[in-house]
Amino acid sequence: MLKFLNSNPITRFLVEAYHEVLKVTWPTRQEVVKWLIVVIAVSLVMAAYVGVIDFLFTKILEYVVTQ
Repeated sequence: MLKFLNSNPITRFLVEAYHEVLKVTWPTRQEVVKWLIVVIAVSLVMAAYVGVIDFLFTKILEYVVTQ
């Protein structure tokens, strides 16, 4: 059976991928929640930063154009 699996490259790839997935150390639910909160917080901070910079550049451009 294994010789048959190794003869087909697609099947061999799928079997090897399955075995690699078994080696993965998956995060706990608590870790996922913690990092989700970090990602959301950083995203909100960056959105606020980009929003402020955009507002300032818009006001500067309006001032330059109207002068």
